Amino acid sequence: MFVESEQCVCVCVKVLECAELVGYFVSADIWCKMTLEQVQTSQSSASLSVLAAVIRGSQSAQLSPHLDDIAAVISHPNVCHLADVRTHLLTYLLSVS
Repeated sequence: MFVESEQCVCVCVKVLECAELVGYFVSADIWCKMTLEQVQTSQSSASLSVLAAVIRGSQSAQLSPHLDDIAAVISHPNVCHLADVRTHLLTYLLSVS
């Protein structure tokens, strides 16, 4: 049982690392459309975590034109109804390199 949960954590960490690479290597014009659509349709903390990781990996110059769209999606009550999740996402937005 412990091994399975440890593997799950490992997989989650690797997925988030990959999402950061997507943010770095893929244009924000492309990933923003797909990721924000996923966040809106799934309304899950996992999709918010992936969005945060992609944002973390992004260059600020490429990300800036999309900040209004990102803020609109994550601030929508149906998407992000937990205050602590919203705080973490805003922290990630502010920490973009």
